[in-house]
Amino acid sequence: MRNLLRVLLGVFSAALSGTTNADLIAPRHKPLCHKAILCVRYISDYILISQYQVHTLETIQSMRDYLEDFNKHKEVFLRFHATKSVKNAAKQASKGLREEHQRLLASDNLCQ
Repeated sequence: MRNLLRVLLGVFSAALSGTTNADLIAPRHKPLCHKAILCVRYISDYILISQYQVHTLETIQSMRDYLEDFNKHKEVFLRFHATKSVKNAAKQASKGLREEHQRLLASDNLCQ
């Protein structure tokens, strides 16, 4: 879990900041991306510190601060909350892709 969280923030930051191509993210979306990166950073730091074997007053205060900061910024994700219809459409699309994949595998096996 710790290794995953350490990598997650870097991957998330690179994906949202558009480091490979600055034109990928529209200027109006950059503040949202910055908020999302902060939010992931705060919850990652909170989780990492919560896994310490022993806590001091400083680590407990850090956890409180990270959790408070996470709660201040989490609304950035609510904008992208998937509705039932979006989830169902994604599920149907995924099912269609799996079926197409199976057909391609079957036809490939027939050709051999």
